[in-house]
Amino acid sequence: MRNYFLASLLILIKGISITDEENQKEKQKYTQCGITSDWTFTNWAKNIETQSPTVFPKNDEELRNYLQTIKANNCKARPVGATHSAGGLVLENNVNNTIVVSLAFYEPDDTKWTSQIIVEVNSKSVRIPTGKSLLDLVSLLRPKKLFTPSQTAGFIFAVGGVISNTVHGGYYDKGFINYYVTKMRVMLSSGEIKVIEDKDEIKYWRQSFGLLGIVTSVEIELEERDDFTMATIENDFSSPDFTEEEFNKALADTRKNGEIYGEFFFNAYNIQLFSVIFRNTKGDSPNDDSGCYWNYSAVCCYPEAFCSYQYKIGDLNLSESCRIKKKSNFKDIYTEYHIDFPDIPTKGDPTWFVPGDEYGSEMADIIYRISKIPFLAHDGSICKTLAGLTSLVTKTLVTKSQRESDDGYWIRSAPRANFMAYFFRADTLFKAIKAYQNVVYSLLDGSSPVSKYTTFKFNQPCEWRYVTLNSTLASKYQVPNLEGEFVVIEALNLNDDLDDFKWGFAQLEHDWLAIGGIPHLGKIWGFDYTLVEKGIRPEPFSKDIARKIMTPEQKSHFKEYQSKVDPDGLFSGGLAIEFFK
Repeated sequence: MRNYFLASLLILIKGISITDEENQKEKQKYTQCGITSDWTFTNWAKNIETQSPTVFPKNDEELRNYLQTIKANNCKARPVGATHSAGGLVLENNVNNTIVVSLAFYEPDDTKWTSQIIVEVNSKSVRIPTGKSLLDLVSLLRPKKLFTPSQTAGFIFAVGGVISNTVHGGYYDKGFINYYVTKMRVMLSSGEIKVIEDKDEIKYWRQSFGLLGIVTSVEIELEERDDFTMATIENDFSSPDFTEEEFNKALADTRKNGEIYGEFFFNAYNIQLFSVIFRNTKGDSPNDDSGCYWNYSAVCCYPEAFCSYQYKIGDLNLSESCRIKKKSNFKDIYTEYHIDFPDIPTKGDPTWFVPGDEYGSEMADIIYRISKIPFLAHDGSICKTLAGLTSLVTKTLVTKSQRESDDGYWIRSAPRANFMAYFFRADTLFKAIKAYQNVVYSLLDGSSPVSKYTTFKFNQPCEWRYVTLNSTLASKYQVPNLEGEFVVIEALNLNDDLDDFKWGFAQLEHDWLAIGGIPHLGKIWGFDYTLVEKGIRPEPFSKDIARKIMTPEQKSHFKEYQSKVDPDGLFSGGLAIEFFK
């Protein structure tokens, strides 16, 4: 039925012509601050589109020369990852004194800081240049059954961006990903290379938004997981009025088998909790190929976390062709992943859905076209359908990832979407989910305070993961500046070019703030709700709000340390610097 609906909808809107201006553009040259580049900075969401050149130094000398030229022209240098941050953390619109620096093609001169696994007594770690993607990282680690202590859901990000921002994982009892960076090789504004490994000093660089210098390479601690595997779980609630007891029972059902990770999706329309979980199921892996067999109902080799189809001449049946996954298999798989991976992650283009995946190219095409047409983009039935498809697509992606590499990175690609994320103490999760549900329903029935101004409705479930905050490992500028177990809840909506999502997001933010929410700085946040009350469409990333996020103590720590490593303020740009004003 869903396939029929999608096909019918695609036929209905297929004839609408949409000009892709980017594809029509001829190659341009962008010049500022004495530097010219073919590339200019644009982020994924395309709410930040600039004329600021992006440069791609390949080694230390080129990086140093760029910094010297930028400084000589009294301009700013801002490092960039995979452009996923929603706000202008790198730089904002209408800025003409900034050069964006990407390390996508960079290799350090010091070979001790190139990609490699470091083995010491009772410990293992990995060194990797920060311009590398998480795909590069997992390609190095997975064949050796090594993992970072925490990780994102997808490998479509740059290492430097992940450790420089408020990026969490989802592993129980684990903190921000930057907690596990134990050493950094950085280039200061003077061009000096410095290795930072002092446990206190490194806190200044974790989550520092690129405001102190260029982190060229990092060392990250690792964990061994012999029997890692992924799975999905579905829990349906009996009615929209489910109780906190029912909610907590559904969550408990996802932690019965030694799960080490949980990523949760709540669809307010069909009242369903959908979970992606990881286990380290020690002892469940076959000892040899004889423990692998063909599962006819699933059409694959089982246990699928550890076995794959590997036909050899002489095999008489499918089970004989099922063998334990070898390292060489992982190498081939990651080679294939790299083929589909964007060559230059700083283009500002999300990778959408991989063509050939279920609902792949057609799904992307439908969403793109719907977003241009108000009566379709805000139609309740269509929004419900799109939200319902997410669990189906997610299950497909997790199953595919498990069969191929089973590395925890189940998001192989991503649609352009608007994300707003907030931290809540774990014991207030139910309140936050109920607040979200109320906003979704009030937008659907038109009873929301913003419904007089918009017909916007959410077209995706909300999503959350856990993070445990620890002051011993935290950044000096950690947000929230607290300790204990938290959840990070994301409200998302697939590409709405109409900008009406801002009404719905502003209302949700207002309600989340009322129950103690704290913004995730890499997502959307900071709507001025007084504008909503006046009937004016609000914009995110209010500078007044940005300046209230850090505590006076955090601002003092930053300014004191910045004066030592970047006395000229070469890297002081973008919305990020507003946090410390």
